[in-house]
Amino acid sequence: MGKTMYLVAGSLAIAGWIGSSFPATGAEIVTDSLRNGYRACTGRMLNSGVSPEAAARACAGALYPKDVARCVTRIEGQTEISAQDALATCTQARRPVELSRCVVGISENSQGQPVPGVLDFCGRSLLPIRYAECVVGLRREINELAPTQAMETCISAGDRPLDFAPNFIPQGQLQQPVPSPALTNPAIPEQTAPAPDAPASDTPTPTTP
Repeated sequence: MGKTMYLVAGSLAIAGWIGSSFPATGAEIVTDSLRNGYRACTGRMLNSGVSPEAAARACAGALYPKDVARCVTRIEGQTEISAQDALATCTQARRPVELSRCVVGISENSQGQPVPGVLDFCGRSLLPIRYAECVVGLRREINELAPTQAMETCISAGDRPLDFAPNFIPQGQLQQPVPSPALTNPAIPEQTAPAPDAPASDTPTPTTP
């Protein structure tokens, strides 16, 4: 009996080793479980109220579909913005998850009141989280600053001045502008014409006898 069990166990081990030596089939590589990002994206979109056609286009065209779906569902769930309105901005954003945090952060700072243009402003920013911190920080210290005014101020803060004061060149060592060369041709010295030869006289020279 013990010998029989040993032979059966050995046969199963050999069969498992042989099976593991073959490459995985296509069904094992491509999964249809929730680990499939496209399935997860589509399901979240549909649960948020996005139409099937729009959900299919958004998820199929995304490099990271789960991030796009997370962007839409977070904005729809924590602000007054609908999922359909958030969809276009989330699909165009370079950082959709950070975009959603930007929109939610600014909206929560406004005591839940709708903030017109918050999707557009957060979508235009290259660093959405830092942009939201700028807007929230200004409004925390300046109570009379409206959300739209704060968003416009922070979005224009990306332009950095070219001339800094003070500069780092010691006083008295500023470079003087180098004069540009004259565009006209250099003056050519005037040449004086040679004096003409004296004309020959018609009167014959007298000869001595």
